[in-house]
Formats: sequence, structure tokens, C-alpha cells
Amino acid sequence: MKALKLFSNDQVRLWDQYTIQANAESSIDLMERAAIACTEFIINTYPNKNEILVFCGCGNNGGDGLAISRLLAEQGKRITTYTVMHADKQSDDFIENEKRLKSRNAVKVFEIFEQKDLPLLNGNELIVDAIFGTGLNKQIIGIAADTINFINESKQTVVSIDIPSGLFADKSSKENPYIVKAHNTICFQVPKLAFLFPENGQFVGKWSIVDIGLSNAYYEETETKNYILDHVFIQSLIKKREKFAHKGNFGHALIVAGSKGKMGAAVLSGSAALRSGLGLLSVQTPAVGQVIIQSMIPEAMHISDDNETIISNFANIDRFDAIGMGPGIGTEATTVKALESLLNLNSKPLVLDADALNCISINKSLLTLLPENTILTPHIKEFERLVGKTNNDFERQQLQIDFSVKHKVIIVLKGANTCITSPDGCSYFNNNGNPGMAKGGSGDVLTGLVTGLLAQGYEAIQAALMAVFIHGRSGDYAANKFSQSAMTASDLINCFSDVFKEFENETTK
Repeated sequence: MKALKLFSNDQVRLWDQYTIQANAESSIDLMERAAIACTEFIINTYPNKNEILVFCGCGNNGGDGLAISRLLAEQGKRITTYTVMHADKQSDDFIENEKRLKSRNAVKVFEIFEQKDLPLLNGNELIVDAIFGTGLNKQIIGIAADTINFINESKQTVVSIDIPSGLFADKSSKENPYIVKAHNTICFQVPKLAFLFPENGQFVGKWSIVDIGLSNAYYEETETKNYILDHVFIQSLIKKREKFAHKGNFGHALIVAGSKGKMGAAVLSGSAALRSGLGLLSVQTPAVGQVIIQSMIPEAMHISDDNETIISNFANIDRFDAIGMGPGIGTEATTVKALESLLNLNSKPLVLDADALNCISINKSLLTLLPENTILTPHIKEFERLVGKTNNDFERQQLQIDFSVKHKVIIVLKGANTCITSPDGCSYFNNNGNPGMAKGGSGDVLTGLVTGLLAQGYEAIQAALMAVFIHGRSGDYAANKFSQSAMTASDLINCFSDVFKEFENETTK
């Protein structure tokens, strides 16, 4: 089983054609299915919005809008439709849907040639944006630009059809000043890659997938390098715990974390590792952390570093099944040397986070020592220090992919829609979680969780994907219990049990 696939514009276009040929139907039939799905979404999401303005372009996205106008009117909504005359010609499906719409006398249809044709608003309308779709390939000018500005300045609730007008699906839109800012985007069958990047959040709003009946055979047969994690996929990776299993069956992890004043990072990472299903845990900290670890994590064994305040060396690591290093360790020269010695000696599955990554950024030659399938878990600033800056999110994703392939490592780039890249060039996005997780310590929790899973014998990419999904899902539970504002990193750990219960309950069904 694989995660949910993401397709490029070209692949989706071929998907449409494949479906039309396989079903022996016309493109207008496919458009009608899409319009029905969008109409149902709008009615269910905005049941009290009875006055709706639909803005249509001259292409097939406009054709979708015209069909939606007709179907909403049939549901008793007061519909006014505006065609933005940004082109001299309309698509065939646009023309056909315009005929169908105009046959209904209850729907008002107006053409917008210049700014004076834009409507006056009463302040309670729902706006449906169907001006441009994924076929947009040139700069927006003239009345189309004026209409997009009008929509954005209207302060009304906006729903975009398939993609916000002016947004590119497969490349950065940073150079485009005219993009609709939607509150909701209804996307057909699968989301666009652009929806998953921070630079587009203000335009996409909340996105929702609607099924428009595209061919399942095409979906299964078509290859992609981009995926979205979902519950069903992660469920398929979870190992069942056997009745006669013992703690030795579930791995022994080593967490190397903390320095004077930053022992909380070691406590969070260690506690998270224990909540992963791990059998045994050892935590190595500077000597100053011994009492803290033994008091705060009684289930863990403690290893005192020879140094009182920083990580300086390692004891025998042969007994461990996986090692996680980095939270709160600092970047002292002695600690950099300790990391170098670990990389030279270690062949165990490895997770590097936080200051371990900063140590590598200080000494880039350490990159050549990384074991294959090492998991790196940077946030954006750590990634930039390690790999380099980019102009936009699309460039950053490509740089992340290239780095994973070159060094044969797994990168977990933390943030909203965390992106995980693997040595085979694939990207996996995780879209659960919430802004309440943007707190100190959340990354330390993820480090412990992925290390704990890795020690249990999961493949490195599996451990990374599972940890990111569970971490985000726990964040949603924590936000529900404590609110996004009040939740803490410790709350994430306490909510792991809610997520694992979901998986265990489904396994026993």
C-alpha cells in the first residue's frame, strides 16, 4: 500500500482524457460531475449562504463555474453569474454550459469588460472563484487582474474551484501579483503540489478533495514521486504486538541530548521514545543531567558523559538498536568532535536533530560520514544552514530532494505540511497537525518518537513517515484537549496514546 499520490498538471490532464475514453463519455459529462461535487460541497459547507456570486473565466474552469451556477440555482440559491471577458474566445465546454445556464431565467448572467461592470456588494455574499484553472500559463493583466483585486478586497467568503485563480500548481507563483485569496479551495480528486507550501497558504485557505469519478485504473498505474500521508497508509505500516513478546523484541534506543540549562530537551526526547512502543531506553547526557533524567524518566537508564556540562564522548554503542542525537547538546568544539567520532564508529540506524545538525553545518565534511538512511530532522532555518537558501518553496523542495539523493539520507523538513524526502527521490507531505505545535520542544518530541520507532526494527523511511504522522495527529488531539494556544510539547507525548489506540482498535476489527 502507498500513500495518497500527488500528480502534476500534465498527469491530471491525461487522467481526464483517460477517464473520458475509458467511460466513452464527453468532457462536458466529466465537467457536470465535477460541478455536482462542488455544488454539494458548497451547500453542505455554507448552508446559510443563500446569495452567491460566481465569477467565471472563459476557459474550462469558467465552464465549471457556469455549471455550478445552474446547479446551485436548482437548489434554491440566489445566483448571479459574472463572466470575466479576459479573452476573445471561449472553450467549447464553456459555451455549452453558458447555453444551459442562460436557459434558466432565474439566473442573472452578466459580462465584465471593465471595472465599472463589477458589482456592488451588500456584505453577505458568498463568492465562487472560477476564473482561471490549472491551465493558466501567462501573466494576468487587464480586467482579469482587476476582478481578482475586487474579489480580494471584497472581504467576502471566497471558494475557489480546483485552484485559486492566478496560482500555479507546479511552480512558484511569487512573481504573480494577482492571485485570489480563497477561504476554501475545492480540488478535484487529488490536491495540487502548490497547496502544500507555506508561500501559498494565504491563497489556498483550507483545501478539500472532491471525487469527480476519474479513473481508478489510471491512478493505480501512474507513477509519481510526490505523496501525501494518510491514516490508512500509516495503519498499514504498524506492526502487531505478539502475545508472547518481551521487552527485548521492541528494541533498545539511545538518546543523546542535553547540556547544562537544556536538560528539558533530553527529558522530552526520552519520554517520547518511551511512548513509541520501545522496549528499552538509555539516555546519555552530561553528568549534570543524571538526577534530572532518573527523576523525570524513571523507566530509562542513564549514561553520564565524562563532561559535567556538555556531550564530549561515547561509551560502547554496540548494544543499541538505534541512536538519536542532537536536542539541546550545543555546538561546542568538543561536542562536534564527539559527533564526528560517533559517525566514524557507528553503523546503527541514526537520527540527527537540532544541534547535531548545527554541528554538521559548522563542519560540512561530516556529511561524508553519514550512514546511509540516516534521518535528519531540521526545521527550515537549520535546513538553510545545512543545505543552503532558496528563492521559493518549490526550489527548496528540489534542493531537499537533491540532498537526500546525493547523501542517501532521509530529511524530515519540519513545519506545516512537513516534507519527508528519501534517497530514491520521493517526497512525502504530512498535512495533519496545527499551529499550536509551533512551540519549543515539539521537535525534541519528534526526535524521540522517530528514534524509538527506528529501534523497533522499522525501516528508516517507515519510521520517519510514521513518526511525523503520529506526531501531527497527537498535536490535533492536544489542541482539542488543551487549545492550540495552551498546549505544550509535553501534551504531544501524552496524546501519543490516543493515536496508538486508533491504530490498535482498527487492527483488532
